[in-house]
Amino acid sequence: MKENYTKNFEPSREIRKERFEFELTINGNIICQRYFKINNFNERSVYSTEFLDAIRGCASLIQGSLRRKTEIYIRHMAPLIFNSETEMREWFSNESNINTFDVHYGAWIIIRGKGGHEYVWLGDDKFKDEGVRTEFNEFVDAPDDEQETVFKFCVYDNGYDYIKNPAKKVIGAIVWDGNQYPRFIRNGVDISNGRGRYDDMDISKLSHEMSLYYWCNAGQPDLVPIIIREICDVCSWDDKNAYTTKMEYGDVLYNNQPDYPGPKPEYPYRKGELSKTTKK
Repeated sequence: MKENYTKNFEPSREIRKERFEFELTINGNIICQRYFKINNFNERSVYSTEFLDAIRGCASLIQGSLRRKTEIYIRHMAPLIFNSETEMREWFSNESNINTFDVHYGAWIIIRGKGGHEYVWLGDDKFKDEGVRTEFNEFVDAPDDEQETVFKFCVYDNGYDYIKNPAKKVIGAIVWDGNQYPRFIRNGVDISNGRGRYDDMDISKLSHEMSLYYWCNAGQPDLVPIIIREICDVCSWDDKNAYTTKMEYGDVLYNNQPDYPGPKPEYPYRKGELSKTTKK
């Protein structure tokens, strides 16, 4: 009886798939993936400039969130960097500089000329050499270009028969460079922002790493429902003629209507692959 009970009530781990899907990947590795449906879906929408603007807006939301987290991380972690010990002592000899120096945990001093040695200011022109801190390399050294970090936000249409035979067709994609973000931010991307994760805990009891995640996520909204809502809104207009699918530049007409007889791009508005005709 116990074995049957366990089998009957074992929770299902199967992901419920829908026709539409978005993915956020880093170097091809999926960071966030969500399936969703669009009520009153208008087929013409994915060929429009409005759809492209919505996809760009979703990518901008993610980029903005990562940028704010980067600012918070730098404020808590970036050391005060000098080129030499002499420069460091001259800076601390100025009382106005001392008044602006953060004395809270995380206010480190680094001398670049000594291989990234960390110093602690003890006051009265006294410093303690704490040795090399390798986690500060990204603040001291030039960026390492050998490992490229590529972010990609992609929207898919899995077709009408998305359960048995998903088409997985790309209908919009935005790509950007992720090397601009610190390693800590790149390795902990969470667009849901984990809001409320530590609401019932004493923040002072969190580890240093967890407290950084807390401060980076604090006050930031869950981007997942916002992204889905943006895509659903732009793809469900009642009037199909309200979408902008034709553009004129000089004597060239760019026509991306789904019923246009010319060749169609693999997905709309990527790399300028729109159908083109020259006006006569």
